[in-house]
Amino acid sequence: VGGRSSIDHLRVPHAVFPWFEVPVGSELTQPSPEEVVQEYGVQEKVFAAYLHDEIQGEQAVKSLPWAILSVVLLALLILSHDTFDDIQSLQASVDHDIVQNANFAFSGNFGKKNYQDVNSNADFWSWMNLGIMPLTNIHVKLVSEGSTLDLGNNSWNEQLRYLKQNHRIGPIKLAQELALDAECPNPSVSHSLDIKCTRERNVNMLIQPTVFRQAQSTFDEDVNQTVWLNGFRDDNKKKLRDLETAAWLNPKTNRVRVSTLLFNPDSDLLMLVNINFLFARSGRIWKILTHRTTKLNLYQDWTVYLFDFLFFCQVGILFVCEVKEVTMSMKKHRSGWRGIKEYMSLWNFIDWVFILVSVMLGVLWAVRVSMTNEVQQWLLDLPPEASTCATDCATYYAGLFDDVEATGYYIATVRRIGAFCPMVIMCRLFKAFAAQPRLAVVTASLSEALPDLVHFMIVFMSVFWTYSVMGTALFGKDVVAFSTMDRSFPTLFRMLLRDFDYKEMEQDGRAFTFVLFVSFMWLMELVMLSMLIAIIMDCYSTVKARSFKAETVWSEVYDLLLRAYQNWRGQRLPLPKIAAKFDDQAEGVLFPKDILERVPGLSEAQAQGLMRESVEEWSIKNSQHPTTDAVGNLLTEIKFSLGDLPIVLKDGPQLTIAAPWLAAEEAEVLRRSAEPPARCYSVEELAENFPVDMLLEVAREKLRFGTHDCRFGVNTAMKEILASALDVSRDLTHCRRV
Repeated sequence: VGGRSSIDHLRVPHAVFPWFEVPVGSELTQPSPEEVVQEYGVQEKVFAAYLHDEIQGEQAVKSLPWAILSVVLLALLILSHDTFDDIQSLQASVDHDIVQNANFAFSGNFGKKNYQDVNSNADFWSWMNLGIMPLTNIHVKLVSEGSTLDLGNNSWNEQLRYLKQNHRIGPIKLAQELALDAECPNPSVSHSLDIKCTRERNVNMLIQPTVFRQAQSTFDEDVNQTVWLNGFRDDNKKKLRDLETAAWLNPKTNRVRVSTLLFNPDSDLLMLVNINFLFARSGRIWKILTHRTTKLNLYQDWTVYLFDFLFFCQVGILFVCEVKEVTMSMKKHRSGWRGIKEYMSLWNFIDWVFILVSVMLGVLWAVRVSMTNEVQQWLLDLPPEASTCATDCATYYAGLFDDVEATGYYIATVRRIGAFCPMVIMCRLFKAFAAQPRLAVVTASLSEALPDLVHFMIVFMSVFWTYSVMGTALFGKDVVAFSTMDRSFPTLFRMLLRDFDYKEMEQDGRAFTFVLFVSFMWLMELVMLSMLIAIIMDCYSTVKARSFKAETVWSEVYDLLLRAYQNWRGQRLPLPKIAAKFDDQAEGVLFPKDILERVPGLSEAQAQGLMRESVEEWSIKNSQHPTTDAVGNLLTEIKFSLGDLPIVLKDGPQLTIAAPWLAAEEAEVLRRSAEPPARCYSVEELAENFPVDMLLEVAREKLRFGTHDCRFGVNTAMKEILASALDVSRDLTHCRRV
């Protein structure tokens, strides 16, 4: 069989629209959408899928403003509950005063040290006597340095003031936590030296704890050791001297907390200031300032009520919509389990997570309001004699200090839980983006790159973890950032972002530091991070090419508004009503008259418009487009590497180049330039000069060699050859799939 006439009777499925067949050689032609609709119809599952996608797109466009509104309302709700700028300003002012003015080690009128210089028990008592107590208990009016003026004593209210605007409430509380008894690692040596061992309680002090770790750790106060120092009494120095004499600080002291309570009336903030001294088993004393700050009146004006109401109203509306959607899905499938299974997609799961997190925030907020009201009631119930208490200060203030501490701890915890809510809202934004191809480029790129990213991260994390072990082993004993594995890991990540202290690492040896640093930066940053970017950008290019012809956001918004207007005018039927009449699994082919029969009241113009749009959408999604790299590679193979041409036949000593993608004049150029002399055939000459069996083998070799011709759709003659074989359908399907 040599001529083309022998295969004219064969028909194959169209490459883009497989529900109808066309003559061999025409399977890659692109008929117009109108031609497909009128002559070939549209497969029912294609039409139903298009309607489903359009409905989802409409819902996504409608949900986008709601998702953005969620972010705005949550921001307004959080900012109305807490004035973070006021809180930060108050805390910074108190910290600055304690650091700068609570001094000891005086030379003349100036103290040389502050609380950060407390490195022994003696330093602590010096700081208490000369630093913090005089700072918070000023009985006389201060005058300028060198002045001999006597302005008299401060009034009662002036003595209560701290930093002009703050009001001090109650005495200073001095409390301590004791370490736990523990078995020594080397009992024989310890017993021979008569040494007892202890271990730290609640906080690991081998390395300086963070402010958050200290603030959120439990402080197991030994109430028998708690001392109240009232600034309005003159016996404070005697109390401190007695405590020092009685060795109030002892080898079992784990942590000491010096606390004072302040109220700022201008911002309605109550703040418990805790100056913590942590006695590490290594002998070092860590010093950390922490605060417990809360607003007393949480609903100062009507806007706070309004923002709360709007946010939780939106959550309620979302809940009703989700319940309605679940109910409809269950009714559609007439089975509870099947309906829920059909409904429960990733995006719907995110909606439910948002609802649950929002409800949880509402409950936590109600608990905070209750706790804050209890603290405020404590302040209102304080009797006048409480401010001059002596030995009975705990009666008036112990419960208040404990409640403020518990409320501050609770607020800090709730804030971190609340920080999760914006992340859920961000996922809801991605849900709205996912149904719009132009907006879904980022999420679709990451989704398409996910398999490669997972395999890449296995390699990346294995190497990264190895370097983390190396860093800890090499620098751990001298560099704090590498002292433990959990510190080494983020330190190396910061190195990838060019944030590191090379000089500090260099102290452990220039040669070792150089080898570790250079190998890490070369392998992890220059090589592996570049590969990571390449993986993502490759998928991004593919997704971007697919979305090139997709509708823009504003065009979809216009379509949505136009459809809503036409639905209101009765000029068209809503899409959900039409979609309910079609099955997304049916294989049958529909023509306009079939759709009009199934959907009563549907106009012919709307039916044909929907069918035409479904064909266009199907064509965009299923037409394969070559990448720029693929085009360049194929042209390079053809024009500059004759010996490596994909289709090369040897007929005895004669070399034959079968190049069906070449025009006649290009084939002639190859015939003249090939070394050794070769016979080259154009598309017109190929089918008439070679036996079918030989060409079929060539085609199979071509499929094994590469897939450029299948993707480009230019190898028409080769498709004709395949069509003459008994296994034509399988090979064509394989070609299209590749």
